[in-house]
Amino acid sequence: MHCQLRVLLAVASALLVAACGDPGRPTVVSAADDAIAFQPYGETEVAVMAPDGTLLDLMPETVKADPWLERDKTISQVCGSWDLLPILLVSPDGLELGPPESDWLPAMSPDNQFAAIACFLDGDTVVVVDDLERAGNGVRDDWSRSGRAPGSDQVELKVVGTDWMTTGSQIMELSVNEGADWLPRWSPDGKHILFESNRDGNSDIYLVEFGGWPPRKLTGDGADDLWPAWSRDGHFVAFTSNQAGQSNIFTLPQIGEATPAGQPTGQRGYPIPWTK
Repeated sequence: MHCQLRVLLAVASALLVAACGDPGRPTVVSAADDAIAFQPYGETEVAVMAPDGTLLDLMPETVKADPWLERDKTISQVCGSWDLLPILLVSPDGLELGPPESDWLPAMSPDNQFAAIACFLDGDTVVVVDDLERAGNGVRDDWSRSGRAPGSDQVELKVVGTDWMTTGSQIMELSVNEGADWLPRWSPDGKHILFESNRDGNSDIYLVEFGGWPPRKLTGDGADDLWPAWSRDGHFVAFTSNQAGQSNIFTLPQIGEATPAGQPTGQRGYPIPWTK
C-alpha cells in the first residue's frame, strides 16, 4: 500500500512540475517517461499511452487558448482575400463541417502568439482544414487525402502572428506545392511544426522548423501515414499508418533519430495533440 502511495505521489509530482514548472530545478523529463494522447477507434474517451503503447492512467491537459478578436478577418486575408469572407471548415477527408464556432481556433503556438492555418480560397469562401469531431454535410467531390484532386491540392500551410491586423507582421508560407498540406502541429517548445502532406502521391508526415525551410520528410514507407501529433514532452512523433495492413499508431523517436517506418505501438486509433 505504501509503495502504491509513493508511486501515485511521484506521478502527481511529475505532472505538476510539467504543467507549472519548478523554480528550483530544470523541468527535464526523460523520453521513457513521455506520454502520447490518442483517440481509440470506436471509443469516445481519449486515452494516453507510453511511447511503446503501454496504456497509462493519465489524462491530457486542457488549455484554453487566448481569444482571437480579429480571427475571421485575419484568416480571410492570410488565405487569399482582402474582403471578409465566410469560413468553411473541412476535415482532412473532405467532410464539410460548416462554419467555425465563435470559440474555434486553428493550431495555436504554445505561447498563443502565432496561428498555423491550412487553407485556400474557393470562390467567395475561405476553406480551412481542421480536425473537429462533429457531423458534416457530405464529402467534397474535389477532394483526396492521399492523391491528387483539384480542391485539396490547393491547401497550403501558412503561419501568421495573432497581432497581424495591428502590426502587419510577416505571413510565413510553410508549404508551396501541388499537393495537400494540413494538420499543422506545434512542438511543445514552439520550435517545429509537424504536418501531413500527400505531395508525393500518398500521405506522409513532414517536419519544418518554425521560420526555417525546407520541410523534412519523416515517413516514407509507401503507406498512408496520417494524423501527426507530438508526445507530451516532445521526445516522440506519433502518427497513424496502414503500413502493417490495418491502421495502427506508430511512433518515431527524437528528431534526428527517425526511421521511415516508425515503431508500432499495438494501439488502434489516431494521435491527438496533448493540449487542446
